[in-house]
Amino acid sequence: MPSRALFHGKRQVHWWNSEIAALRKTAIAARRAYQRAGRRTVVPSREPENEVYKKAKRELKIAIKNAQEECWRELCRSVENDPWIVPYKLVTKRLGRRAPDLDSDMVARVARGLFPESPSISWDHVPIVLQQPSVIVDLSLLLADSPLVPPVTMQEVKAAVDRLPSKKVPGPDHIPNEIIKLAFPKFPDVFVECYNRCLNTGTFPARWKRAKLVLLYKGQGKALDQPSSYRPLMAVAHNAELVEELVNLTLVDVIAWMTENGLRLTPDKTESVVLTNKKKYRDPNLIIQGCRIPVKRAIRYLGIRLDTRLSYVEHTTTVAAGARKAGAALGRLMPNIGGPTQSKRRLLMSVVMSRLLYGAEIWAEPVLSLLRTCNTLLQAQRCAALRVARCYRTVSDMASLVLAKMPPASLKKIHIWPLT
Repeated sequence: MPSRALFHGKRQVHWWNSEIAALRKTAIAARRAYQRAGRRTVVPSREPENEVYKKAKRELKIAIKNAQEECWRELCRSVENDPWIVPYKLVTKRLGRRAPDLDSDMVARVARGLFPESPSISWDHVPIVLQQPSVIVDLSLLLADSPLVPPVTMQEVKAAVDRLPSKKVPGPDHIPNEIIKLAFPKFPDVFVECYNRCLNTGTFPARWKRAKLVLLYKGQGKALDQPSSYRPLMAVAHNAELVEELVNLTLVDVIAWMTENGLRLTPDKTESVVLTNKKKYRDPNLIIQGCRIPVKRAIRYLGIRLDTRLSYVEHTTTVAAGARKAGAALGRLMPNIGGPTQSKRRLLMSVVMSRLLYGAEIWAEPVLSLLRTCNTLLQAQRCAALRVARCYRTVSDMASLVLAKMPPASLKKIHIWPLT
């Protein structure tokens, strides 16, 4: 029987204070007195207890509302001194996508699609060097005479340890890079001997091969049962990364040898798009390794959506929706009365411009030729300009941009595109 999880209590909300705690305690006591009065048959009515309970409950609600409003006003005031840390993170975390609920079978199928099993390869024979023709030798005979990989030196291990980044998530062994950096100066010979033994014997510890897998859902209406709908993040043991760093040159040769002997693709993650100006065309039937490659009207490549006609209409619609969502979240920090100054408002709303103009060097020319796409970008930019200039929502697009000192996105694209 599984052990019962420990209950650590709820986390205290940021607007909680001692006054609210005292009022809550009073309200609970009044409610219990009101409930006990109902169980007494000799008491004809519970009106006095009911009035006391209602008054205590009303005072508690008013205190909670006032505390929440005061905390939010304080948060808006803090944007003036701290625009990018607490307030920015508080509102932008709402922009993230929630991970869908997946059962163990679904996770296993997605993981198998993202990391397919490689064909069985005999590692008893490997080429010494990449030559034409390749010379195949027995690995056991080669190891008997001299090591396959030259031994690493103390300086190489120290340089590799110094290059390890800090504040990284540890793997399943729970050993962060900071511990490795502290342990190496104390026991340098142990590290060098361990890694040389792994290289000389051709052994990679099994526990270093394990990794923690996190699946990030890409969203945008993608199917939950398709591996291409997820972006995998893996945290492996940092000792394994250190060994790979030491044998980087050898790994390059091994990868080249594996490429010459065949590389297995992952067709489950492959999509295609037909680039044509024809109004009517037939989708090609693409099959790779027995898997049919779907043909989409638009695919995402390096953050830009490529459609069939390369008009970038769908890309403009997508980035405009994301920019409006970011502007609405950041606008909560910018009330028309009070809040940060206009300079800080423009600084925060630069996030909207960054989202709108991402990759503008690629799609600026076709987008500028369509009035519809320019208006789509202008509508998203107007949401930000209204909050920067403290305008009413009835102010027109161009007037709000002039008051906010924000040039239209179409003009910024004209400025960016010819320079590249």
